[in-house]
Amino acid sequence: MPRATAPHRLFRDLAAAHGPLTHLQLGELHFLLVSSADSARQVTKTHDTAFANRPAMLASEDLAYNSTGIIFSPYGHYWRHLRKICTAELLSARRGLFVSSYDVTARAAVKAKTKERGEMVEILMESIKFMLKDFVDLRTDKSATTIEWAMSELIRNPSKLNKAQQEVRMVFDNKGSYIDEDKFDELKYLKLIVKETLRLHPPVPLLVPRVNSRRCEINGYEIPTNTRVIVNAWALGRDPEYWNDPEKFIPERFEESSIDFNWSNLEYIPFGAGRRMCAGGMLLGQANMELPLALLLYHFD
Repeated sequence: MPRATAPHRLFRDLAAAHGPLTHLQLGELHFLLVSSADSARQVTKTHDTAFANRPAMLASEDLAYNSTGIIFSPYGHYWRHLRKICTAELLSARRGLFVSSYDVTARAAVKAKTKERGEMVEILMESIKFMLKDFVDLRTDKSATTIEWAMSELIRNPSKLNKAQQEVRMVFDNKGSYIDEDKFDELKYLKLIVKETLRLHPPVPLLVPRVNSRRCEINGYEIPTNTRVIVNAWALGRDPEYWNDPEKFIPERFEESSIDFNWSNLEYIPFGAGRRMCAGGMLLGQANMELPLALLLYHFD
């Protein structure tokens, strides 16, 4: 493999030569590369429960609290409960308050019980914070990278940059450094830019690997148990079968399109799909892009 070739680009080339389902065997490990919307649908919808687990990886054990975080935790009751915590707290209407003050609130709420149970509650709260930390850290880091891509594309397309600036400055006219989030729904073109940027440059080009817990059949091929599946979201977003001029930055393509982040259309899954899709991608990730972009476009020429 040439050193300059990124894995998602190489895997797209392999798919072009060998088909949208490509089997790789690296030592004792079997990998299935998924590079088409139809095949991705089989993995994330038709056989979603079979592919809901994550493979055991040394990196996730060492860096993700022994795979106890929401991203790498095995599928089951524990993971469902953890996701429910994320949905109810981090991603609710109260998420800003929760993120800024959850430590104080938690300690106050369990003060009496802590006296009775020693350090148990303190340990539990620390564990929950660590479990959610990987979720927040990953989303923040990936959002920053995607913002860089958005600005890069806009700089290469001056007419689109000017159009976006005019919209932002018109909506937030005379607001100075203050950006009213209640008016973000009026930033129609900015939202199209975010969508198009995520199509060309998904935060995770190769979605976090899955592993199947039982044998299943995809497009006539039998997939053995414990096969590691990698969905190439980057290739799906550039598939000429679904996109006109797929390599070009054209935010307007989403203007009359029903394609959204809800993974109804598997050719567009920047935040993944199925049970293991990014819990906060559609809300937290999108907001983390729109606000900084709006500020940059408002204040700088």
